[in-house]
Amino acid sequence: LKAVGAVSDIPRGLRLTFAAGSADLNPTTHQAILSFGQKLADKPHARALIDAYSSGIADDPSLPRRMSLARGLAARSVLMNAGIPSTRIYLRVIGTPHGSAATQAGTQDHIDLYQSDDTPP
Repeated sequence: LKAVGAVSDIPRGLRLTFAAGSADLNPTTHQAILSFGQKLADKPHARALIDAYSSGIADDPSLPRRMSLARGLAARSVLMNAGIPSTRIYLRVIGTPHGSAATQAGTQDHIDLYQSDDTPP
């Protein structure tokens, strides 16, 4: 319940933020994933796409990738518990977002969640 995180709209999806070094969901982020799953359930041809990011230091690329994986798996677990088959959930573990708008905005610790029919360019 005390997990840090927020939900914001991004073009064609949602962004869920996390505290640095944490993969914990709070009620707000958990509910956002559930709502996303309900919309996905109405589109049997669509898939959930999760891009997971994490802050880190340049000397150790494995730590941000592991944290990104933990965040993506947490979101995947919520979707699966909501009835979305694992075959409809695709997770990309990106780690540190190099040169992206997320880095410039200071929101490296996040996941982006969108549907396959709403894939960003």
